[in-house]
Amino acid sequence: MREEQKAMMKDVVEERKLLRADVEKLEAEKESMKGVHTFQTGRVKLDVGGHKFTTSITTLASQPDSMLAAMFSGRHKLVTDEKGAYFIDRDGTHFRFILNFLRDSQLGEGTLPEDRFQLQEILRESEYYQLTKLTEHIRLKLMPIVTQADIDELKYEFVNPRRRHHEVGNISINIQYACMDGKNLSNVDFSGVRFRNRFSFKGSCLRGANFSYCKFRSKVYFNDADLTDANFDDCEGMLPEFGFVDFTGAKLEGAKFNGSE
Repeated sequence: MREEQKAMMKDVVEERKLLRADVEKLEAEKESMKGVHTFQTGRVKLDVGGHKFTTSITTLASQPDSMLAAMFSGRHKLVTDEKGAYFIDRDGTHFRFILNFLRDSQLGEGTLPEDRFQLQEILRESEYYQLTKLTEHIRLKLMPIVTQADIDELKYEFVNPRRRHHEVGNISINIQYACMDGKNLSNVDFSGVRFRNRFSFKGSCLRGANFSYCKFRSKVYFNDADLTDANFDDCEGMLPEFGFVDFTGAKLEGAKFNGSE
């Protein structure tokens, strides 16, 4: 009986030790989390290529998929200089535009310079910091704009000699090979156009463009184009077996293809 009691007492002592160890571990984790919270909400001094900035971790982490968010997530040990600043070895000339975007994510009129050279420099920094939204916005600003009038000048009326009346899709692009790569053609109306010759929109912005009732009769390249909310309703020659339309790498969120074949 005494042996059984001794064994029970021994088990109780061991359980208390384990419980105490668990409590101590929990307290240590709580203290660690306090430190992380302080780090994440506190002010931060940055030295970007010799340019000094003061901001907050909340601002730096506002774009979750960015390099800065990862850098200041608290998961990595960072070293400060003698003045308590974190050094980033980049050109800090335009870093204020990076910070302003991180602070409120605004990309309206006047938030970026109009000078193309400056925009190209800011674009390089935005790409480095992996700020997808800002990068896409700057690339769009740098794209040459193609207006509706520019497109209308390329059109001519194709009259089918077998029919005397006009029909939807009788407007063609009057050029042997049109290259609109890397252009801003947002909201341009191509409706009813018959693409009789090769045409390329590679890497272009065609957000909201209207291709309804188009007839694709030759190769048209939309590779890596932004076709968000574009309209391809009731088009002909769209099916893969025809091989006329190439959407490889294109953004097609919200694009319409009702009745196309």
